[in-house]
Amino acid sequence: MKFQKIELENFASYYGKVGPINLETDEKKPLIIFIGGTGFGKTSLFDAINWALYGEEFEKDLKKIKEREIIDFLNESALSEAANDNSRLNMSATLYFEHEDESGKREFYIRLSLVLQPKKELDHKLTATLVDRNHILKEITPQGDHITIPYTRTFLDEILPNNVKSYFLFDGDRIHNLAKPGNSQEVQDAIYRVVDLEIVRNAYDHLEETALWYSKKAAKAAKGELGKVEEAYNQELKFQNGLKTRISDIKKERLAINDQIALIDSKLKDLPETSTLQERKNQLSKELTQTKENIKVIKNQMREDAAKASLILAKEPLIELKELLREKRAKGEIPKHIRETFFHDLFDQEECICGTQFEAKPGNPIFEKLISRLEKEKHRSGEEDKLIDLFHDLNNAEDIINNSIDNLGLKENTAIELEKEEKSLVYQIQEIDQELESLPIENVATLMNERKQRKDKDDELIAELSTKQEERTNSEQKLRELDVERKALGKMQEEANYLHIRSELAKKAGDVLGALYDDFAEKSRKTVEDLTIEEFKKFVVSSSAYHVALSKDYSLEVLDSNGNRALQRLSMGQSQCLSLAFITAISRVSRKNPPLVIDMPFSRLDHSVHAAISERLPKLAEQTILFLIPDVEWNQTTRLNLSKYANHVYEMHFDETMRQTSITELK
Repeated sequence: MKFQKIELENFASYYGKVGPINLETDEKKPLIIFIGGTGFGKTSLFDAINWALYGEEFEKDLKKIKEREIIDFLNESALSEAANDNSRLNMSATLYFEHEDESGKREFYIRLSLVLQPKKELDHKLTATLVDRNHILKEITPQGDHITIPYTRTFLDEILPNNVKSYFLFDGDRIHNLAKPGNSQEVQDAIYRVVDLEIVRNAYDHLEETALWYSKKAAKAAKGELGKVEEAYNQELKFQNGLKTRISDIKKERLAINDQIALIDSKLKDLPETSTLQERKNQLSKELTQTKENIKVIKNQMREDAAKASLILAKEPLIELKELLREKRAKGEIPKHIRETFFHDLFDQEECICGTQFEAKPGNPIFEKLISRLEKEKHRSGEEDKLIDLFHDLNNAEDIINNSIDNLGLKENTAIELEKEEKSLVYQIQEIDQELESLPIENVATLMNERKQRKDKDDELIAELSTKQEERTNSEQKLRELDVERKALGKMQEEANYLHIRSELAKKAGDVLGALYDDFAEKSRKTVEDLTIEEFKKFVVSSSAYHVALSKDYSLEVLDSNGNRALQRLSMGQSQCLSLAFITAISRVSRKNPPLVIDMPFSRLDHSVHAAISERLPKLAEQTILFLIPDVEWNQTTRLNLSKYANHVYEMHFDETMRQTSITELK
């Protein structure tokens, strides 16, 4: 799916008919950028896209999350004019898009329009009442015909599923919050929805109900002893289904409780009374880690220097050998000779050292003389060269020993200072810990009490889960035994046998589907985890310091190099990059190839993080629409990284007097 254009009418700050606004992109330029200040209409345009696509579903979310009605979006100027004229007015959003399926590329548009009647309240406040609404979906054929298609969830779900829209159409706050502690339920829901696990779950539940239905029918049809066995089997099957439901509920409860515990831990960290001390502790911990690393490095260097300095034991014989060689050279006992390479240089230049030129050919007297001298030099022993080289090596060895001794002393002093610094840092951290423990803060005590209550409840659920799982195992064994008995007795009663065979088939199919469901859920979790790690590395250059994971209870986890939890220690930029990495992973797993519409992705970030995210954003989808704040988000860095990938860059202008937004294209 790719958006083509959007048209608005009297929606929010967009007065009258606005557009069409071109949203088309191509492979080389997949970005559309809207730039505007706070209150200029960026979020309103973002909401208009959502409203056009999802209509009443969007309106329900709007009321639940933002406590707003869709009528609140009616343009103020249009409402005032209609009230003066005592006329009705329209508010609408029309979104044009293309979608490619097995039949090829198709073009559509979806329009949601409201007919509204102005109304003056007793306090002279202007409002409007809904008169009519119309939500239409049409296909534009290659011949130019506009064919109406029934607006159904089924059609849209094939293109951009409603249950995952929030992971493709999202704002900066959602990005920021997703990586916060306590969001494992939302993370799990996202994965289950994009891979359509809900459909598998519904099928599994249906098969269980079918098995129970056939089992009840078999019990009614059975007579005598078989009737008793069928009834026992039916009761056991019902009991087991109840166990499965309770086990599933316990897991959900535990997930929710652990989310609450994570939130409490986050609040404890951020309490004003403790945040300064905690921040100082975090800084000291970082310094301590670096100091330990520095000590490790300096001690490794000292070991190398110590190994070289240990050669000092051979220094006296080394000096004696050097003096012996020097004396022999002075006496001529190590005669100098002309090296072979010298003659070859003369032959190449065809010129003697005296300046006389000659031809390096047989018969030339100078050449013949030099060849004769060369042969004599060749017969000289090569031992003289070795002795000279040894003399130079001895000099180098002496220098290495002396330098290593000097370096060892300097590095030892450095190591002593670093170890003192390490002790000081450890002591300061211990002092902060004692101060934190002794703080008489009521909020901390309250939160800790809440945490304990939730932890106690979680322990109770763990115990109950273990019991229920054991009961389920026993129930399955009992069902198998009853099934053997009912089969034996059922052979004599055809109708009951017919029904319990179908019950058994439904149950076995449900069990297989349940196992596949669990397996598929785990594989989906692992796939999203791998993709999140991959994307996080692309967003954050320094990610090698962290290990990102998506735990089996669907918590986004970040561990530092020591294996300690580091999610709460991530910078705001790193946290937002983690959320974006997860959302990107979700998009890739969905295979729906949806457009991404992101409102204010950089608003909470430092400029240092803008570069990493802005370099990655153009590669996330075939079409990405960004709503950015000038200077804060659309700055020198993002402009440089994003402009070359933008097919359209729009600037929003807001008239404070008229309360209206206008849009101009920059490129």
